[in-house]
Amino acid sequence: MSALNIFYEMRFLFFLIPLISLRRNREDVYTQMSDETLMMGNVLMERRTIYSRRFGISGTPDRIIGTVDSVIPMMFREMQASDGPKMSHMIQMGVYFLILPELYPGMFVRYGVLTYTDSKYRVANSLTLKNAVLSRLDEMSRTSSLPTRNHDDPARCMNCPYASGCMQRLID
Repeated sequence: MSALNIFYEMRFLFFLIPLISLRRNREDVYTQMSDETLMMGNVLMERRTIYSRRFGISGTPDRIIGTVDSVIPMMFREMQASDGPKMSHMIQMGVYFLILPELYPGMFVRYGVLTYTDSKYRVANSLTLKNAVLSRLDEMSRTSSLPTRNHDDPARCMNCPYASGCMQRLID
């Protein structure tokens, strides 16, 4: 095995370590909420894209609630997840955790709320989640090529942001 192959495998492992930690330490990262839990605060924003100049990332939370000293991002998903939040949704919530302090300086972002059709989760703004997001961002910044198509569905190609330069697209 060449030194270059070892380097790429090690880089991949460093990318996976925070994600594995996120799966193992879920009780540190999220807790299930009851339906009776009320969100007290004012709606500051709904379905608007937010940006971070520091990290060069953006996202569109479904709602941002403001309390006296904190902001709470919320995501609503039309799917079931009684076995726990989906990893991609937790990573997206982590992206909001990185962006919101720039948007609301002096306000805390302690947690976010992820709501599915059958369950609701309080996702903690934890170091574990932050490391997973930063690892994913680092890996994405190292990748300069277009992604490889991982489906056979022409409808997905229609909405793909890479469609214009993709040599694997299923539509013309």
